[in-house]
Amino acid sequence: MTCSATTAETAASSGPSPPRFWILAVAALATGCTPLMLEERPCPTINILSDAASVTRFRDGPGRDIIDVAYEGEIRDILAAKCEHDIDKDSGEGLLTVKFSLVIGAGLGPAADDRKPAFDYFVSITDGSFNILQKEPFRFPVEFPGNRTRVTAEDEKVTLDIPLKAGQDGRDFEIFIGFQLSQEQLEYNRRRRAGKRR
Repeated sequence: MTCSATTAETAASSGPSPPRFWILAVAALATGCTPLMLEERPCPTINILSDAASVTRFRDGPGRDIIDVAYEGEIRDILAAKCEHDIDKDSGEGLLTVKFSLVIGAGLGPAADDRKPAFDYFVSITDGSFNILQKEPFRFPVEFPGNRTRVTAEDEKVTLDIPLKAGQDGRDFEIFIGFQLSQEQLEYNRRRRAGKRR
């Protein structure tokens, strides 16, 4: 017999994520959360990977100056984060459903050739040892109306279903979010962040 789902909401704050996580060795500055608990069932922490929180796309060719920028994107916020636990009272197993949406800011650069670009991002779920359990790609289309070169928009809600073993809850998982980056884009982000720290 399955019990009624319980709901908890997450609140984001800043804090470092463990350095051993991430295949690409992304140095992550995570936006963590202190879960609000109902019936002692917390949500997973949702983290934005700092090295993958923005993306800059240049036009084709070797140029990497500001005049060569086609599009820029930035993950700015996590909205309406909540989770629901559906637990079988007999076995203790169940399903954790997490829902949230992202606010993404986008800009047109001097080299843009399309006013309706799309940005690709990923959502990864890890266990307590930061092993990747699931990784889902998402595409966020953006439109720049009129003569606007900057827009901020909320993407459609993301829904994640996480199977639970007996005794597990949201504290046994972490969620990581970032743009899908090429190696060149990742290195560009790291150079920019290093320059801002000087």
